[in-house]
Amino acid sequence: MEKFEGKYVIVRGDCSGVFFGKMKKHEGREVTLEECRRLWYWDGACSDFQLAKDGTKAPGNCKFTVT
Repeated sequence: MEKFEGKYVIVRGDCSGVFFGKMKKHEGREVTLEECRRLWYWDGACSDFQLAKDGTKAPGNCKFTVT
């Protein structure tokens, strides 16, 4: 996971939800993100995997929090 440090990533927590941010560090099952946003809802992508790979085709219909 060190190769992702300093890069923007999408992380899915067990119970916390889906987040987008810059990975600061990764230790075991914990990730620390900077400039983090919660991804509440996305349209234009079938899953969080497609969202990470292709982005969204309908950004106006998405619900992403502020950083």
